[in-house]
Amino acid sequence: MKVILKGNVGEVRTGTKSNNSFISFSVAENHGYFDKETNDWILKGTVWHDCTKWFANNDDKFNHYCKLIKKGVPVMITGNTSINPVEKYDEQTGEITNYQNEYIRVDDITFTLNRIENVQYKPKTSDLEKPGNETTTTT
Repeated sequence: MKVILKGNVGEVRTGTKSNNSFISFSVAENHGYFDKETNDWILKGTVWHDCTKWFANNDDKFNHYCKLIKKGVPVMITGNTSINPVEKYDEQTGEITNYQNEYIRVDDITFTLNRIENVQYKPKTSDLEKPGNETTTTT
């Protein structure tokens, strides 16, 4: 199923599997409404989504994304839902439980300025190397 999701990045993990690199991260999707009387955003709840972006071996984009995907960064992602079979071993009972973990296999990541706006631009390479830079990009 096709997914378009907008939220803030949570925990980030990188690695390799079968000679391909990946970035796994969670995205917090906040649900709520704007109260006109108090002029405040009323948060009703947060849903966390597990996301993974795969890269071919030696793909330069992997290092580029590693610099940009950080906890708290607002993003919009597009992708598809995917399911991984998982085995969980209970040390106390010795039983193995099989279950499925649903995640979003990311096709594209857009770095947004904030949760409301979706303004984007492509930064210069020198902008990407500045620590703490709050630039946005679409790749």
